[in-house]
Amino acid sequence: MNDLAGTLRTRVRSSRLSENQIAKESGVNQSSLNLFMNGHRDLRLKTATRLSDYFGLCFCPMDSDNSSPK
Repeated sequence: MNDLAGTLRTRVRSSRLSENQIAKESGVNQSSLNLFMNGHRDLRLKTATRLSDYFGLCFCPMDSDNSSPK
């Protein structure tokens, strides 16, 4: 999930919106978003999905060999 995490951090920072506004509009807990943005917490799947949806990103699970989408 590192690539997704990096992409989401970049989107949050480049959005010019406050973390509080993003949290409210995406349905993500503001404290969790802040901890994630500061590198103190990884994202849970539900949070990653909400942020991805908010920023119009799409991601899909990988096969067990991590080489191709399911």
